[in-house]
Amino acid sequence: MKMKNISECFKMDYQVFLDDVKYKKNEIHQKESCDITMHCYDYLKSEVIEDEFIQLKFTRELVFEPIKLFELSVTIGANLFLVDEVKSEINLSKIDLAKELSSANSEILGNLVSRASLIISQLTATSFGNAPIITPPTMFRKEL
Repeated sequence: MKMKNISECFKMDYQVFLDDVKYKKNEIHQKESCDITMHCYDYLKSEVIEDEFIQLKFTRELVFEPIKLFELSVTIGANLFLVDEVKSEINLSKIDLAKELSSANSEILGNLVSRASLIISQLTATSFGNAPIITPPTMFRKEL
């Protein structure tokens, strides 16, 4: 069965969870000023759990060059359950959900990305006492 949007295969009452937060402030010993570039990397992976549901995990990581001001990554996950109408038609182990959702305009993925963005802005506002770093609530796609 080919769906227009893979999100339609899953119940909307999915379970969202905070999987991991890594934050480490680095000591800066440089006395001269320099330009610092921030890179934002997004990762998405999916895993079938006991043929019952798919666990989707979105990670956003901030990397600075040439000086690492801090190291920060946030991972938000969701447990997705198939709707009853498609359970018999879809083999969970044959779906590359991460690829399908990242190519579709998915509410599920949008939910995870916006939560990661919010946590990053809250952490950076708290740690520096200045304006937070606000990353877009959309997933960065790599050009092929």
